[in-house]
Amino acid sequence: MANYEVANRQSLIYDKNMKLVTDLCNIKGGERVSIKNAVDKLTWNKKMLIARTLAGLTQKDAAEKIGTTQKMVWAWETGRITPREASRKRIAKVYNVNYEELFQGLLPK
Repeated sequence: MANYEVANRQSLIYDKNMKLVTDLCNIKGGERVSIKNAVDKLTWNKKMLIARTLAGLTQKDAAEKIGTTQKMVWAWETGRITPREASRKRIAKVYNVNYEELFQGLLPK
């Protein structure tokens, strides 16, 4: 990958992350909340999307590293399909995030 492609990809990821952070911190009425409180309220599939983006992976890249298809990653991120436990563990490892935090709400209490 050429240097300008890497720079453009990193810039795109940064822009997406900043939009996510901005969206998380602003709620109706202009009230602001902390990022942690906002993230805690997200569904597991939205957290998964954010974790993948922060890891700098496309859905295709993530699918290859997890051992699944891009279509399955899309289905997980849209909440259409819930990943099985073995897949959830691979996802957390590939995205380098805490398993329990990422899939909070899916785990038995």
